[in-house]
Amino acid sequence: MKRIVQLWMSVAFLASFFLLTAPAVQAETSSKSFLDIIEIPAGGENYSLEIYNNQIIVIAFPHSYYLDVEVKSYSKTGELNWTISDRGTAHVNEHKISIMDINRGIINYYSTATGKLLSSETTKAKTVPKIKLTSDYKLTIGSSGYTVFNSQETRVVSANNGDILSGLIEGDTLMIQDIKSVQAIDLSTGKNMWTFPLTARYGSHENLRPINGVVYPVGITKDTNDRNTLFAIDAQTGAILYKKELAEKPNSTFYGTALGLHEVNEDEGIQKFYAEDGRLKTTIYMDSPIIKQLKEKYQIPKEEYYFNEDWKFVNDGFYYFKRYEGPYEEYVFSFLQKADMNGDVKFEKIFDNEYIFDMATNDSGKVFIANGKAFGRYGYKKGTGFKGYDGLNELSVYNPDGSLVETIETKYIDTLKFDGSILYGYGDETIYLFKESEPTPSKPISRIAGANRFDTAVAISKEGWETSDQVVLATSDDFPDALAGGPLAFKEEAPILLTRAAALPYETKEEIKRLKAKKVIILGNQNAISSGVEAELVKMGMTIERIGGKNRFDTAALIAQQLDSKEAVVAYGFNFPDVLSVSAYAAKNGIPILLTRTDKLPAETEVALMSTTKTHVIGSTGAVGENVFNTLPNPTRYGGATRYDTALQVNSQLKMGSDKTFVATGTNFPDALAGSVLAAKNDAPILLVQRDLLPAATAKQLPAYNAYTLFGGTGVISSTVREQLNK
Repeated sequence: MKRIVQLWMSVAFLASFFLLTAPAVQAETSSKSFLDIIEIPAGGENYSLEIYNNQIIVIAFPHSYYLDVEVKSYSKTGELNWTISDRGTAHVNEHKISIMDINRGIINYYSTATGKLLSSETTKAKTVPKIKLTSDYKLTIGSSGYTVFNSQETRVVSANNGDILSGLIEGDTLMIQDIKSVQAIDLSTGKNMWTFPLTARYGSHENLRPINGVVYPVGITKDTNDRNTLFAIDAQTGAILYKKELAEKPNSTFYGTALGLHEVNEDEGIQKFYAEDGRLKTTIYMDSPIIKQLKEKYQIPKEEYYFNEDWKFVNDGFYYFKRYEGPYEEYVFSFLQKADMNGDVKFEKIFDNEYIFDMATNDSGKVFIANGKAFGRYGYKKGTGFKGYDGLNELSVYNPDGSLVETIETKYIDTLKFDGSILYGYGDETIYLFKESEPTPSKPISRIAGANRFDTAVAISKEGWETSDQVVLATSDDFPDALAGGPLAFKEEAPILLTRAAALPYETKEEIKRLKAKKVIILGNQNAISSGVEAELVKMGMTIERIGGKNRFDTAALIAQQLDSKEAVVAYGFNFPDVLSVSAYAAKNGIPILLTRTDKLPAETEVALMSTTKTHVIGSTGAVGENVFNTLPNPTRYGGATRYDTALQVNSQLKMGSDKTFVATGTNFPDALAGSVLAAKNDAPILLVQRDLLPAATAKQLPAYNAYTLFGGTGVISSTVREQLNK
């Protein structure tokens, strides 16, 4: 999370740059921290750097005016793969690159893998719109509204509302905020999932990004007395989990993070973290006495300074840096701190008269700082870039205890990224590759992944089944029917494939053909998987069995009737994380998964439990309350403070036989759902991770396993987490 705030307009400096196309050159710098350091002359004024599928992709401006743009791909050894030269604003993701030129009214789309032009379209936009790309969809937000297209360039949803504040796509869900409401839209059906009335003047797409299933929009409702309020909203149901009234003149900014809601109060130098139910977990006081002295020394006004800050979360806390500078660099100072989750600052480093431009961390907890000396107004040297004087910039490496490992002289670097074995630096027409080690895993690690969730399910099917007479088909859009189906699929020796509610994806259709399947078991009623999908399967010659009740509890109970077990799993029916951790165990042992409300056992579940003699209750009392727990037959609870702690309890007590484990994201359900049957076939559990962080509770389980298979691509489990599994 990186934030730049400018409260005083400073002078902009432009310069001409000449495109450099020389091959990668080896740096002569020796290092205590790195086996190898490579410099790649990249050319142009740098804009961004991304790491995708063993590619280093940079966006640069080859000239001093920002009309021409170049996107370049390099290998991890420094060779140039391809170059795109175009005009306009570029956006890059793992699959596509979009470049929009509003002067010509053209948007070009390129392949991230090859750099080749895929398609072009015209636009009448008068201002540069926000374009967000995923593997399945394209979201364009402009002055006249928003539009979403699928991968076949078919319009899915749109709105001619010029008051859009922000939006993003997660999986098949569009989250959109305008000045009057926040909405969640199911893109597989085009239907509205929920709408929350909320009057707002501004919005951030980061507040709409589901973090552990929660979004955090800010605005005013009829019940908040015209006071700006932050709402924690369940991203699946739209239910309000809690709310926080903000001050009349807000001096705090809120972010959703992997550790929960994060509040930053600039005026008081305080940061706070909140639990998923809104309880305050930790308060951290960031303005130490020496920082206060520096603020007084430079007489920094609260409303007339420029600052940059960033957080990096690690297993035992987080690193935080912040820098202050005057509009003409009449003062510059920065500081670096590490804090644990008890609120204690473990160390602090002060950089007086120095910049910190960016930082990164590695798997061992080291922190890397790109820093440089301040040199006053108009400090520009042609040919080496802004802030590019020799000897002024360096990479500083610190141990987790704050001890300095070394400093390495570099050119100006404003971007640092780490992928598990290589630290990347970008700035001043140069890419740095600081290679920590060769990626030689101590334990075998494989990855089963596709271009999207449907393709990943197909890849899992191909891994486990050469042929299958039956296929279990579940919706990718909602979890209850799907997760309850794992034990049934294992019993029928069938893979689980995914579909949209309204249409059967091409990938799924082709996999059914490859398997030579004769029968498809559909999980859920026609609201979950439409009659149109069923009709398409019939045309393919499939025999259809649909197991679908009037609601999620009923469907789970109907699936349970297909299983012969005296045990049952009971989990909260309105969120998926707890069920993910037990899905493979339940499938392997033929134990049905039944669902409940927090405070009341549904009648359908109560009937399904009539012949049960043992119940595994998954989740804390916040998920399955004591009233429900006490009504269950011979219950045992497996629950922790987070979904990852709950998974630790499940895997440590409900053991499986293999020394191999599967790994899935804990922030969404489709990959673990499709993978639960394959894991059960291998008598192996599923461990849960975050995209960019290996939770401490998961790390505790690693010594028990000698091999890992990851479900999903780097978009759901990053290369950084993959490398952390080796440690």
